[in-house]
Amino acid sequence: MSTTKKVLLMILVGVIYFAFDTMLQGGVFKSVKNHFYGKELAIYSGVFGPEDMEWDRANDLLFISSLDRRSQRAGNPKPTDGIYLLHPNKEGDQPTILKTDLKSGFHPHGISLFKKDGKTYLYAINHNEGENTVELFEYLNGTLNHVETYKGSEMFSPNDVVGDEIGKFYVTNDHGNRTDFWKTVEDYLRMPYSYVLYYDGTEFSKAHQGMVYANGVQFSNDGSKLYASHTTGHEIFVLERNIKTGMLIHKETITINSGLDNIDVDENDHIWVTGHPKIFDFLAHFKDPSHYSASELFEITLVGDEYQVSKFYENDGSQISAASVVVAKNDTLFVGCVFDDNIVKLHREKP
Repeated sequence: MSTTKKVLLMILVGVIYFAFDTMLQGGVFKSVKNHFYGKELAIYSGVFGPEDMEWDRANDLLFISSLDRRSQRAGNPKPTDGIYLLHPNKEGDQPTILKTDLKSGFHPHGISLFKKDGKTYLYAINHNEGENTVELFEYLNGTLNHVETYKGSEMFSPNDVVGDEIGKFYVTNDHGNRTDFWKTVEDYLRMPYSYVLYYDGTEFSKAHQGMVYANGVQFSNDGSKLYASHTTGHEIFVLERNIKTGMLIHKETITINSGLDNIDVDENDHIWVTGHPKIFDFLAHFKDPSHYSASELFEITLVGDEYQVSKFYENDGSQISAASVVVAKNDTLFVGCVFDDNIVKLHREKP
């Protein structure tokens, strides 16, 4: 066999291997069985794209980010996008949109709730008319009062945000490329070009790099750690945080075989995260709501020096497709999704 033929054969083998590995990582060969040891308590409809949620457990208030992605992609952003509020344990209560004095359009993505000096604040990613910003609100008497808008050329593809003080926060840039074409190339080649940005009150800087579709971010309860997921990377990074400087140091990696999305940390410091086990079904679900996208829910606990991962929920998408966030208090769970108008309330029973 000539040298040229050998080279061509090696290239062909490489392409075949990469295509197979892409399908493997995308969950093409993965089987999903409906499993949950518990029961469904309620389904709330009418809030499209409830992609992220924050539970104020002390006051029993659930803040829900709503963005109708199918309508926005079609060039018809909905005025019903916004932040909704639900009283989780109030019988018969339904999510209602919160009023805000924000002057521009409001199409939120990831959100982050924190309290400072007795006041309640909410950060929100805003995808508005081609401009990506982070908005800060103070929540008071059922209204979101706008405090500040943050933007910068470095933050061009924001996904999730987390902050625990005014004017300083972390935000994930889920792509390193700016154009749609190169974003698609980055996705399919699983290029580790996305990252976590830190805003220090003046400017943005890269705080953690080398991520494959950076997605959810959340603090530990004491603020000493930042957890960051990357969807196509199938990992959560445990990053030690210097609260004064914002600097992050990579301490550990939690590997989970799923396309990981948003992260929640409950009152016991347990980590909760959703997963998309079949990414190609997720993409098909975006185009066709009738095409189910499977969902997985995970609880992660620190036992000694090791993080233990428990997959306690698996569904083919018939109950909720493309689940993007799970928030928990005791054994009550609320699950949101990327595209549809479903929020599912679950009760998890002890096996």
